[in-house]
Amino acid sequence: MPRRGEQRRVPGQRVQPVVPEPGPDRVGVRQVALATRTGGHMCRVDPGEFACRALAADLADEWVLHCQATAVRDPRRSASAVRTFAAFADTWLAGHRIEPETVRLAGTDVDLTEVVFAWEHELRGAHPPPSKRGYELASSLLALIGQRAQREGDVPAKLTARAAAPPLFGKPPAGPPLDEFTQAERLALRDAARADIRALERRLEVGRDVLARGCDPVVGGRAR
Repeated sequence: MPRRGEQRRVPGQRVQPVVPEPGPDRVGVRQVALATRTGGHMCRVDPGEFACRALAADLADEWVLHCQATAVRDPRRSASAVRTFAAFADTWLAGHRIEPETVRLAGTDVDLTEVVFAWEHELRGAHPPPSKRGYELASSLLALIGQRAQREGDVPAKLTARAAAPPLFGKPPAGPPLDEFTQAERLALRDAARADIRALERRLEVGRDVLARGCDPVVGGRAR
């Protein structure tokens, strides 16, 4: 007799195996050991927590390589930069109706430079001076992107240039700000500098397009 919870099998009856429904692919967790006296403590980044898991995985891989190459004692700052940016990218991509699964550091479908700019602006508002948190997070992320660009050479030129530049806002000074300018004047100068950076990025982009379409006049002649 069948036990409780079992079904009686009829001779000759075939039992169909249960096939689980496929779920979304989960990216493996990256982890780095913390340098503590007791040991055994790990810092982790789980790309599967984010909708842009491929982008988060790219950054998490760079985080692990950076920690191994520099032997940092505390990898939590750069890990926080990866998590914070990935969470922001999820929101930004959803707001622009872009599929997050297709976004990667080496991809060209999405201009990640604009996402980085927007993230830096949010950091500035979330961590105003004299806090150094926003500057530290932005610096850490740009370093990881720059590392990937230098090693693989597959990061788009615009994003590579952004990674090579400093964060939009400087590191807050240790002492009180100088009084050469009023707060309103400082903000006006900052906004003007940011506008100049955006305009320069647009001119460089146009120049790269023209360069890609052009040819050597000696070889192809001069187009009218």
